[in-house]
Amino acid sequence: MKTDAQLKQDVLAELRLDAAVEAIQVGVRVRDGFAMLTGCLRGFPDIDAIERAVQRVVGVRAIAMEFDFEPEALPSACGALAAPLLAEAASRSRAAP
Repeated sequence: MKTDAQLKQDVLAELRLDAAVEAIQVGVRVRDGFAMLTGCLRGFPDIDAIERAVQRVVGVRAIAMEFDFEPEALPSACGALAAPLLAEAASRSRAAP
């Protein structure tokens, strides 16, 4: 069985390899096989592409996504948006039973 760290690396690799994913910035956190993705996308088609890419990763049991849409944002601007979302997702996962 893969560790959460291995799954995270596999998810990130799959997102990088998928030509349909045009994410500006995507943060990935994995806990017990549950992949949580946050960040900034250019448009709604990215959601489907990201979900399909993550579903191809063996070992991911469930997916949750929370994204902002910034069609013309620079990557650095989206990175600033993703940081609080990642921190919030982490705190919620620690609070869950």
